[in-house]
Order: sequence, then C-alpha cells, then structure tokens
Amino acid sequence: MNELSSKTKRLVLPLLLLALTFFTTNITAQVVINEVAPDGTIELKNLGNSMVDVSGYWLCEFPVYDELQDLTVECGSLQMMPGMITTVTGFQALDEADGEMGLYTTDNFASASAMIDYVEWGSAFHTRSSVAVAAGIWTMGDFAPGMMVGGSLEYDGEGEASTDWATPAANSICEENSNFVQCEVVGGTISTDDATEICAGDGVADPIDVSLVDAEGTNSAWVITDDQGNILDLPAGPPFDFEGAGSGVCLIWHISFEDDLMGAAVGSNAADLTGCFELSNSIAVTRNGVNGGEISTMDPTEICAGDGIADPIDVTLEGAEGMNSAWVITDEDANILDLPAAPPFDFEGAGGGVCLIWHLSFEDGLTGAQVGANASDLEGCFDLSNPIAVTRNGVNGGMIETNDPTDICAGDGVADPIDVTLVDAEGTNSAWVITDANANILDLPAAPPFDFEGAGSGICLIWHLSFEDGLTGAAVGNNAADLEGCFSLSNPITVTRNGVNGGEISTTDPTTICAGDGVGDPIDVTLSGEEGTNSAWVITDADANILALPPAPPFDLDGAGGGVCLIWHLSFEDGLTGAEVGANAGDLEGCFDLSNPITVVRNGVNGGEIATDDPTEICAGDGVADPIDV
Repeated sequence: MNELSSKTKRLVLPLLLLALTFFTTNITAQVVINEVAPDGTIELKNLGNSMVDVSGYWLCEFPVYDELQDLTVECGSLQMMPGMITTVTGFQALDEADGEMGLYTTDNFASASAMIDYVEWGSAFHTRSSVAVAAGIWTMGDFAPGMMVGGSLEYDGEGEASTDWATPAANSICEENSNFVQCEVVGGTISTDDATEICAGDGVADPIDVSLVDAEGTNSAWVITDDQGNILDLPAGPPFDFEGAGSGVCLIWHISFEDDLMGAAVGSNAADLTGCFELSNSIAVTRNGVNGGEISTMDPTEICAGDGIADPIDVTLEGAEGMNSAWVITDEDANILDLPAAPPFDFEGAGGGVCLIWHLSFEDGLTGAQVGANASDLEGCFDLSNPIAVTRNGVNGGMIETNDPTDICAGDGVADPIDVTLVDAEGTNSAWVITDANANILDLPAAPPFDFEGAGSGICLIWHLSFEDGLTGAAVGNNAADLEGCFSLSNPITVTRNGVNGGEISTTDPTTICAGDGVGDPIDVTLSGEEGTNSAWVITDADANILALPPAPPFDLDGAGGGVCLIWHLSFEDGLTGAEVGANAGDLEGCFDLSNPITVVRNGVNGGEIATDDPTEICAGDGVADPIDV
C-alpha cells in the first residue's frame, strides 16, 4: 500500500500547516484502494488530512483502464475529504480467484511515479506488479489470497503487504472495513513561556520548559528535529537545553504512539515514521550559534618586549561561528588591553607581563567590548575562544638625564663628575655602559657619577642597559650593536671631552747657567704627549709668577740675573684667561693643562757700573801724580 498509511495520517496536517517540507511523496498518495469486489466495484479511502480530487485518477487491471470520472460514484465523492470512503462501479468484472488492481494519478501506466497503490491476488507477477515494485508499494512475488464468491478483498489500513488484505465472505462496500485498524492517538498541544531565540554556544544554559495538554496514547515521547524534519534528538523530557548545538532552527515536538511505531531514531526523518502515532504542534527554536573557535600559533609566545625588535605572533583560527568576529587582548585578570583588527599581533614595547590573545564571536547587541573593561563583563550573545598566553619579558633601558655640564675639560686635573638620573627602566638586570660615538664599549662602570677626567679629548655616550639573563657581548672593546639577547638601551647622554695635556718637556742642555757673563746659554726643550687646541710656553719664577711668554724654545736666560725660574708648556682651549706677564699661573682660568716644569738655576754675574769725576786722559811720566777716584 501507499507509504502514508492510516497510522501516519496524523503527522501530515501539523507539518503542512507549518509549511515544512518533510515529505517528498506526492500528496495524492493519501488515497488508497480500500476494497475490491468481483463485480468491478472499487472502493477508495482518503487516509490523509486534506481534500483530494481523484476525478482524474485511473484504475487498471491490465489490459483494462478506466478514469474515475468515467465511472459511477456509488457513494462518497470524487472530491474526497479526509477520511472519506468513495466507491465507484462500472469497471469490468474481475476474476475473484486471480487478478490485480492498480491506482494511478495519470494514464502513464508503465510509470512507477504515476502508480500510487496496488494489490494482486491469487498469484504473483501480474503485468503491473513490476511497476508497483518499482514504486516501492509492493513486494516482488507477494500476492493476497483470492476472493470468496460473493465476498471481497479488504485492506486493513496498516501496510503494503499481502498480509494487510483479508477476504471476508461478505463485502462492506461504502462502509468501514471490518479489519481496518483504527489509530486513536492525539499528539497534544505544547507551549512554552521561555525564550525561543537563544544564544547557543556562549556556555550559558538556555533551558526551555514545555507544557503539554490534551495528549492521548499508550506511549509518549519528545522529538527534536531540524526544520527539514531530520530527527536530532529524542530527549527524555523538558526542559530542553540547546546550548552548544550551533546555529540553526530546531523544532520541539511531542509524539503519542502505539507499540508499533517505527523510524523514531536520531538521523532518521520524521516523514519516515510508521505506525500509529501523532505529533503535536511544534515549537520552533532559533539558535544563534556562537563559537569563539580554536586558535593556535607556531610563533614563539615568550618574547622580548622592549628591545626594539618586532615579535609578530600570527594566529590560526578554526571552528569559529557567529555573525560578528573580533580579536581581544587581555591581561591575566581579563582586563581588555586592546581590540586589534587582525593577526599578526606585535607586543613590542608593551612592557613585561603576561597577556592573553582571544578570538571573540558574537551576535549584534554585544556590550562591554572596550579597552579598559573586563571580558567577564561582556554582555550579549558571544563566545570566546581558548586563549594563547604570551609572556612578555619587558625590558626598557629607561630615560636618563643630568643637570651637570656635559662639555668638560678632560685633563686639567680637576674632577668633572657627571651624575645621572634614571627613570622608567624595566628589566631583571641593569648596567651602565660608556661608548664612543661609534658605539664601541669603552667602560662598564658600576654606577654614576661618572668622571672622565684624564680620558682625553673626544665624544663619549653614557647609556643605561636593562637586560634579561643570557645577554652576550657586553664587554669592553666590543660594539654595543653586537649585543645579543633580550635587552634595551636607554637614550644616550653625549659628553664632549675637551682633552688638554700640557705634555712632557725635557732638555739635554745645562739648567744651571751663568746668567750675566755675556755668553749665551740657550736651553732647547723637547715636548711630547701634549694635547689641546692651543699651545703656549710660560716662564715663571719659583712662585709661579709669570715672567715671560716666549714664542718657542730654545730659551736664553742670560742677562736674567740670578735666581730660579721654571719653564712650562701650556695646552689650553679657547677662553683661557690670566695668561699674562706679571700674573700668577695659579690664577689661570679655563680649560688648560701645564706640563711638568724644567727648573733653571741662574747664577747671576754682573761687573757692575763704575764712574769717575777725574780726568781720564793723563800725562803719565811727568812725575806728577794723576789719581783717578771712582
């Protein structure tokens, strides 16, 4: 018989009213052959829940074919209402012992899609039985028993096999068949006061409680289907929670049924249920499915944040679901630090700490997704992925500054301490580094203040270094550009060293001289190691009073008289004051340096100055004395 037996009839109306597409079989399959009498009287029955016009249907016992509208309606109507029995007469007499009868929607009698019901009796393999087998409404080789004289062949309304046909001694034309199985079950009416548009995937339960009234039947169950009638679940009872089911629409049904129900299994379709049953109305549940997905990365998640080198972390996302998508960076306490557009993510300069990368799937209406808020305060339909923890080894050389002069006189013997203030440094370890202008490491001093006295002229840079364990290359003679590891250098303070060095002077000439004998005593002087923009020679007495500023050696002190004098070389920068005869070298001011002195002992001799008032032209020999008094 047709796959819509009387036991499935109660399923059809609720589904049609909901405009669902559970059934692929044509609606005309509701009509079946209900009884066949030997005189050619054929009884039909509408097992469905809607009216069917059968006037264009055909009856066939090969090779005889008749359209129903050409036969006489004995009872009922060709406009068959649900449950109606319609009997037609005028078909040719049938062989009560052996025959067949097929019901067609069109006159294409060899077409399995046109045949909707069939029975053969007395023997198998009648002409149209192969069409019925192809249509799935008869089993090859099966046949019902032959009819009794004066009797009929009656359908029990239960299936599509020969066992569903009986041969009573007397027919029941235009009446219910005595063997027809009645299905008296009521699926009932279900309702709910709970929300039926839910967020499925946010980890928050959305229980939907359902009330059932007016159900009747030996057995009772609950059925969850998708909107195509595919059975998703057969739960024990309400409330029903679809959390984690993903997006889509599902239908909640109640089913009342007798013991012969078949097809109620997850993965089957409700349209394929057979037996005596009825489904209730359905409650449609719209599931807004959100799934933050699963994120992963192949990049290092322990980074050096602050060394000036980018550490991009690319992230792969799988399994995300939801109308909207975003990326969220939080700290370990779920405080939102950033809402970046997309990976890769670079935390260079973020400082030390641990941050978490998340993917966020959400529906419209989400609130709380803003920097400074906490992810635990997000509200709406959303789901966060697993987090990826990023450990940031934060290094920051900090900011250094000084109030001391950074243009110094290096070499004048006067200390020039430069104190340095450090702020905002970050890192496990700390050091100070002095480099030249080319970043060559000159010194690794312990701490400020730093004194470059005696370092000579040039430019040096003061740096603060923050670093994590494992740093290499921090040694005098290396270049700071070759440092390796997790580190950060501060800003540099540039120190200009004006290097002055009076040098070393010496002489091979005598330094104890006879000053005044009229014989020159030149003292030549050799100078080495001097440094400075300007240069001069200075002669002082033993008390550093400046006696002379000669241009260059050799120096001749004959005529200077007796005493001790000192020869010096003077190196100096522009701006020197006090370098003049009569001043004292101790009062020189500016950036300068005096060499070692060469001490010269002057043994002064001077015959003196004599004069007389007496005649100095005399007559020597006249016997007269010519005394000359002086």
